[in-house]
Amino acid sequence: MLNAWIVTAITDEHILPDAKPPLVPDGFVIKTAKGETCSASLCVRSDRPLALTAEPTMKQWTGDVLPSIELHHVARWWQDGKLVPELLVNDPGFVEPDDKGNNEFLTDHEDTDEIQPVYLPADHTRQYWVTINVPVECTAGDFTLAIDLKNGSEIMDQVTYMIQVLPFVLPPSPMQHLFFYRAHLDTSLPPVPERYHKTNFEYRDDLRNMKAHGITPTLYEHPDSPAFESAIAIRKHEGIPIDPLYLTRLDVGLNPGWGAVDLVERELTYLRTLHKCAKFGIKQVFGYATDEAFGDDIPPQFPYWELARKHDIGIQATAFWGSSANNHIRDLWDQARNRIDTAILQQGNWWTAELPEIIQSWQDMGVDIWRYSSREHLKPATARYRFGLEAYRYGASGTCPYAYQAQGGPSIWMSRGCSYALPAKTGPINTRQMKGYETGIYDVRYAKPLESLGGICPVTGGDLYANREAMVGEIMRRMF
Repeated sequence: MLNAWIVTAITDEHILPDAKPPLVPDGFVIKTAKGETCSASLCVRSDRPLALTAEPTMKQWTGDVLPSIELHHVARWWQDGKLVPELLVNDPGFVEPDDKGNNEFLTDHEDTDEIQPVYLPADHTRQYWVTINVPVECTAGDFTLAIDLKNGSEIMDQVTYMIQVLPFVLPPSPMQHLFFYRAHLDTSLPPVPERYHKTNFEYRDDLRNMKAHGITPTLYEHPDSPAFESAIAIRKHEGIPIDPLYLTRLDVGLNPGWGAVDLVERELTYLRTLHKCAKFGIKQVFGYATDEAFGDDIPPQFPYWELARKHDIGIQATAFWGSSANNHIRDLWDQARNRIDTAILQQGNWWTAELPEIIQSWQDMGVDIWRYSSREHLKPATARYRFGLEAYRYGASGTCPYAYQAQGGPSIWMSRGCSYALPAKTGPINTRQMKGYETGIYDVRYAKPLESLGGICPVTGGDLYANREAMVGEIMRRMF
């Protein structure tokens, strides 16, 4: 007998092979605006081995334009000594975790173009990810999506989702949503999914993937790199916003390990950068101050900041909230204040009593606040809230988690660090936390029209799905 049941998609909980179906399956209604992409998930478990195929079918619809459906397997693998469900793949054999904490990549890091059948052992639970893309042209109304679970031609079970397409299109997010993107464009190297150097095609695929999730990448290419202008040209061709341009390797600070840098040489770098950017019509360029500087490492940067300001180059500075003896955000506030344009803040607890006051003071000076962190891997719901409603409620201008890809060891496939997507040979492999970030962006896009209609954005985390349901209900009540 095969059991199939719906599970919460954006959650920090891990569904492992021993997960059991609920005694009373819950019904599930997905409410989505026109133009929205939303995530759902389901699990399967059988009392005997099966070769299983999942097939989505729209059983009921309104109008002539239907949502498109993508299915992926949620692949489990070993990370940091734990078996975790993380990768969204078409080929269930993309990675095979053994019982000793090792991962085998039998496909040599290549995924298939379409979802493949899976071998389901007896008394073993597997998870599917369901992505629902609703076109803007879709007619508002009720849709019924059925996912048939087949062994050969026999339907063993069926999961049904009720989809309610709402009669409105969401406005763009009032915030900027970015990723720290550490890729170097290097056309001289073959595709190798173990490095930050990217071919034109790999670079393009990454940009398309981030754009599809509503996210803009920073630019890591050094302004004096031969590939700097090529990287901007590819971004422009792919419809990635380039003005303003956020350059994480245009140094406007002073690394304490470098010693003093000649101001004349730094100014020439600034001028060369601005000249190259002007070719693309870019009017606003931001540089990056010394990463997470604090204490005595902040004042030596001031001459370089003043030089950047002379040429209208924006200054972005990062800091994190540590213990009471190591409050880097407090250091940046005390010493920099209005010397910077964007404060990019990482901290584990936005409820610290002093922090909102500092944020508000910066904002009163016209300094933008961005939220960043590197602690959301394996925590889709946390990513959803931190880079969604929590950042929005504090008036953040942007979010920029670290990082789109950032390996934590000699191989990204051994230790994927803080990555939201992995670089397979066949294109980016997304993770559950990527979908959490995407869903958080949509939460903000619901909050903005709610407030414009006189409603109030949810002020706490709690049940994020209940928050969304409440926002949708209030928008509908106020609009109609």
